[in-house]
Amino acid sequence: MNKSLSSPLNCCSPTMILTMRRPKNVREDFQTQGDSISQTEGSVFVQEGQHVNLICSYETSSYAASTLFWYKQKPLQSPELLISSTDDDNEDTKSRQRGFSAKKEQKHFNLTKASAELEDSAVYFCALSDTVRRLRRCTGQKSTQQLSVMWWNHQRTLAS
Repeated sequence: MNKSLSSPLNCCSPTMILTMRRPKNVREDFQTQGDSISQTEGSVFVQEGQHVNLICSYETSSYAASTLFWYKQKPLQSPELLISSTDDDNEDTKSRQRGFSAKKEQKHFNLTKASAELEDSAVYFCALSDTVRRLRRCTGQKSTQQLSVMWWNHQRTLAS
């Protein structure tokens, strides 16, 4: 009898799945006065505790005047502001950001977190100030990034 087969096997470490996808109701031609915003699509797999980076690229005719936003939306809830490019460094802002950060750079406003948590499961989307004003008049979203955090602790015993 092989002892390794009779002992419990621990399978699967905590894993997070980041899925970047565009909803079906999206309008591909979403631009306002030369301004545009987009997010990377696809899937990224990370373990709980690993670094997370969600990509947001934008084009604008007035870099200095534009404000960028990251929103987080839990299932069956309204979107909530997570971070903006004009945030102050105070306790209220840090509480809202929940460990996420974003730095406005030329053409990018990427959302990062050093150590992902299960509670980070949500749909994330970025917006440009002109885009936000226009969203009130249309039904589509430019794009979203869904962060799904999953945890598996699967144990199995093999009998001899």
